[in-house]
Amino acid sequence: ECGAMELDKMEIPSIAGSIKIFKAHWPHRIIKYWSYLRGILWGDIVYLPKGELSRWCRFLCWAFQKPSFSTLESVDEGSNWQRQLQKFGNKKAYLKHYRGFNKLFAISNFIANKNSELHGLNFNGILPLGVDLSFFEKNIKEELRSVILIGNNLHYKGWDLYLQLATAFPTITFHVVGSGMGLVNPQEESQYLSNIICHGQLTHKELNNILKNIDLNILPSRFEGFPKVVLECAASGVPSLLFSNYGARYWIKGGFVVDKNKEMEDIISLLLKEPDRMRKASIESIQLAKKYAWTRVVKQWEEALNSLSA
Repeated sequence: ECGAMELDKMEIPSIAGSIKIFKAHWPHRIIKYWSYLRGILWGDIVYLPKGELSRWCRFLCWAFQKPSFSTLESVDEGSNWQRQLQKFGNKKAYLKHYRGFNKLFAISNFIANKNSELHGLNFNGILPLGVDLSFFEKNIKEELRSVILIGNNLHYKGWDLYLQLATAFPTITFHVVGSGMGLVNPQEESQYLSNIICHGQLTHKELNNILKNIDLNILPSRFEGFPKVVLECAASGVPSLLFSNYGARYWIKGGFVVDKNKEMEDIISLLLKEPDRMRKASIESIQLAKKYAWTRVVKQWEEALNSLSA
């Protein structure tokens, strides 16, 4: 059996019938203590990926003798490291959190190696993210006409560069999915460009409907982990254009990895001139999604859970 904590304002519609939900009602900052207590008492193994209430959860796992594990999903440097410091307060608390688990995994070898080098963290293996292929409809892309940027916090996803690209390629439609989280206002800041469409936050079903007409996913952020959105787009036959900073060259298939801002423009120009490259990348992206389908990846997670319950 599996359980998960769900914020009162959020929904887990796709799996709500198959897992136990521990609802964190408003006010979340108070009720979450009770929700974590209930969840940790209920479970035999505790998975804590977000680092919320670190000391409270460590205490509960110790007090009730619950084996725990976590996954590190980014290289903690640059803006990612600043967010970690905001969450934990200092590096000592950060290390105490991640070293407090029975086992710690990374979602890619690159992330494990870099965080070991930067912070001295030790990992027990790799637990990659997966994608549910049933959510998305495969469509092979024949030419470049529209692109998309997807992110929960567009300020950190390279929003300024995305605007520059939209300005440089007025014949391409640039879609935006996600929120500025108060740091940017996508609609207001793009109103002078007629080729940008802002969709706000979408469900998987709504996103799938848009991806049918998208040819390229652009992620102009330099500080990521193993972006789940790349797999979701790949499942729809949409290849991605990424920066190399977080090890994308080690796992990407059917995508384009660059080092500099100008190289993003160069790739877009190349795809406009040579549509065959677009089609090839689309086909290879579908293969990437199949490699990371949850039906395959879940076996690695099962092995990790078995090792904790032994």
